[in-house]
Amino acid sequence: MRARQYIQKTAKNSEMTLLRLFAILLAAVLLLPFSGCCAMARAFCGPDKSPWVPQAYDTPQATLTTFLEALRRDNPDQVLRCLAESFKQQHGLNSLAINVAWQQLHAELPYLHMAGYLSIPSQPSNEGRNTCSFELMVDGKPLRIDLGRQSYLQVIYRLPDGSLVDGGRQLSGDAFATAFMLSAQGFDDDSNPQSSIALRPIVFAHPRYDVLPAERLARVTLGSEWKIKMLTQNVLPD
Repeated sequence: MRARQYIQKTAKNSEMTLLRLFAILLAAVLLLPFSGCCAMARAFCGPDKSPWVPQAYDTPQATLTTFLEALRRDNPDQVLRCLAESFKQQHGLNSLAINVAWQQLHAELPYLHMAGYLSIPSQPSNEGRNTCSFELMVDGKPLRIDLGRQSYLQVIYRLPDGSLVDGGRQLSGDAFATAFMLSAQGFDDDSNPQSSIALRPIVFAHPRYDVLPAERLARVTLGSEWKIKMLTQNVLPD
């Protein structure tokens, strides 16, 4: 009973968060200068079913493109994949919550997929070393989309039955920068500058093995992706 109440409460909170978020995005779409036929066709033909463009998070623009396409295709799990861990934790969003809330969202926003047709500005309005922001004007108010670089460690190993398990985790703070040592190594035979990467010890859990055999290790990846950290609609002063 308590588990069911928790799921319902989490889904309800997530639904309200998503409803506010997508209502803002949908309002932006409805204000765009679409031709009548184009807008009506997109609205009533439902989510996009054409082949996916590559799903990528290597740049802020790639993440926004993936996010908007996930909206067009009515894919809540892919929408969740575009959000930063901090955003998901703050609003109680996980795979279960977003799928339960998504069903309720359609009752409130039947043309939710239309929000995926927004255009991405060519340049961010603000840019830092590991953060950037894009701004869209929605009903005379700036909608700011903040993105940040999110680091991760991925360790893929095989179980005895052949299935793959990810023993990795998200990295926070300076963990990414301190996980390896980068140093210059002169030049190669074609006079191109070289560098070497020395990984520091990587600790990860593998519950199914007391000792993980080296041949069971499939892949180790240390990387970073751009994720959506916040969406804010500001009110301009009079």
